[in-house]
Amino acid sequence: MNINWKYILIVLILAIIVGGGIFYWSNQQDVSFTESISIKTQKEDISDWKIYHNEKYEFELKYPQDWKHEPDFPLTGERLSIVYKPEESQCGQGVGCFYPGRFFVGPILKSDLLPKQKDVNIPFIQYTQECIKELWEPGAILSTRNLTINGHPAIEISAITKKEGPASVFVPDMTILIEYSPTTVIWIEARYFPEYKDYVLSTYKTIFSTFKFIDNTSDWKTYRNEEYGFEFKYPANWKYSGSPEHFFLISPDLMKIEDLAHVPPGDISISILWNPSRLEITEFTKNYRGGWYLNYNSMNISNVMQRFSDIDASVKHIPLEALFIFKDNFVILFTLHGYTMEDNEFLLKAWNNIGLTFQFIE
Repeated sequence: MNINWKYILIVLILAIIVGGGIFYWSNQQDVSFTESISIKTQKEDISDWKIYHNEKYEFELKYPQDWKHEPDFPLTGERLSIVYKPEESQCGQGVGCFYPGRFFVGPILKSDLLPKQKDVNIPFIQYTQECIKELWEPGAILSTRNLTINGHPAIEISAITKKEGPASVFVPDMTILIEYSPTTVIWIEARYFPEYKDYVLSTYKTIFSTFKFIDNTSDWKTYRNEEYGFEFKYPANWKYSGSPEHFFLISPDLMKIEDLAHVPPGDISISILWNPSRLEITEFTKNYRGGWYLNYNSMNISNVMQRFSDIDASVKHIPLEALFIFKDNFVILFTLHGYTMEDNEFLLKAWNNIGLTFQFIE
């Protein structure tokens, strides 16, 4: 058998050249910018870290003692902005300063991140893609990753952002958007200078590993309907009235209204609807009230649950949302009226938690 040594030699030389090129290229890349954030139990001792607790938006996290509140940044219970400033840093005071490390967390309305003509009532993944196109320059995104945090959909974005100032600099940042409710996201962001990347990025990951949503339903009351075999929780400061077939949940805001002539007896009504033909949910809801509820998502809680929204429906009015829960030959209908609407964000949050605590009982 004749061996073509000349051919083999050429292949070996090409392999060495290509391999060397890849090795050199890989050592020139700043791979830390695209590291993924993972929620893991941290080995380092963080027992002396401070705790930031956001009662209104139901989350908390820990952060290092030596990270200070950002000067001149409005300090409120809703947002936290802290900075890392080592002694050797030449950074002065003020918001415009480029600190070696910065961490921010707070709620932002979905509508504030997109132009007014953009629809925010779209699936969360689609919404985040619109945000990326709107908020970052082309080519700035290094990587993205979809996450789920305590049951909430989220996205992690690694990018390099240009900061204008006395001298323009490109600052790496890590951003996480978490869907808090249909109208609001929690924005978590870290920015750091490359020379401090190891410490700041490591600290950011540890801070994020302590992030968690708080269960604020632990002190809620439990409504139990023995006749139709179901129960759910509702806020401790709400009241209910009515019969097992039709009753209302009443929020404190609605209790304050003196003239009830133009509002319903409750913020949320619960009704038993008969379904003797045992129609499928699509067919049933299509016939209910002329098909008010056109947009819906399926949910599995104790049984097949369908959540319907009045947004973009053919009839423009309240109720805002409805929840149809099918059981044998009847349907349990939860309806969110939203007449108070002064605090729509938290009415929706209570609505979501009521649905999540629903369960059938034997």
